[in-house]
Amino acid sequence: MGFEIVTNAPSVVRLEVHLDGQQKVYFREGQEAQAAVHGQRRTKLTAWFDLNKYSRMRGTCVGLDQLKYPDIPNYFTWKPREAFRIPGSNPKEYDFRRRADPVIGRMFTVSPRERERYFLRTLLLHMKGSSSYEDLRKVNGVPRNTFRDACAALGLLADDAEWRNALRESFASQFNPLTELFAIILVHCEPSDPLAIWQEHASLFVSDIRHRYRRIPAALNLLRCESTAKKYCLHEVSKSLLLMGPTSLSEFRISEPENFHLFLQIMILHLNARKNYRTKYEMPFLFSTQDRNSPSIRLFGQYYQVSRLTT
Repeated sequence: MGFEIVTNAPSVVRLEVHLDGQQKVYFREGQEAQAAVHGQRRTKLTAWFDLNKYSRMRGTCVGLDQLKYPDIPNYFTWKPREAFRIPGSNPKEYDFRRRADPVIGRMFTVSPRERERYFLRTLLLHMKGSSSYEDLRKVNGVPRNTFRDACAALGLLADDAEWRNALRESFASQFNPLTELFAIILVHCEPSDPLAIWQEHASLFVSDIRHRYRRIPAALNLLRCESTAKKYCLHEVSKSLLLMGPTSLSEFRISEPENFHLFLQIMILHLNARKNYRTKYEMPFLFSTQDRNSPSIRLFGQYYQVSRLTT
């Protein structure tokens, strides 16, 4: 053949990584109905589950339970033409290799921002002989609610001590708003437990926000309530995430704050207290799509444009 890659050794087999029921479905234009009838397409991942399940039932393929998903291409071949079969029958998508040539299995890269899919890929690098998504989430026989929880139980997640120290040092120096730093950590630093970081340092966030609004008595008065101050801190984190992403707090297992009118009221007080500020972003972009539809926020956005709401 005319391509040098064909003769390269060892060959590399790409392996899909997808959540349950979220695999890609290919069809020709006009054949949407047939694709819907066939349902979800079978993939190498689902075939690996079935291969392990069939081996357990029949007692075949001794040693298969010691193979991880990326190891499979070195021992089995993939037969895509037989990717559709009757449920319960022999999973013919994989067959024993008949060549001695080594083959490398490589899973597709997954961004850490795709939370559960990223943790699924992490588990597939370590778990052996899994027969389903539910089986993959079991650790020492105990089922876990999410792939992230399973990774945590296996000790596969990095320690968040570095990000905790960064927040404490930033609070001590008063160099940057903690809410902005926390948003940067969420987006770029892949913390293993964002909710725990927020809960452990909520008092620091509250103290920081009160310090920044100390010269605006009306806003400071609204922030004296602990619960209100925490909600406002989350509003600021959410605003920073939207400007960087857009990304939402819910993607990091942190509940979205309520009471946007409070957020709006404090921002108006802050903007009125500032005589000079540089304009860069339009106010509607600081809110989610649903909140932008609020009449008060639309009206506010017509008169103010802000780049940063803090000094």
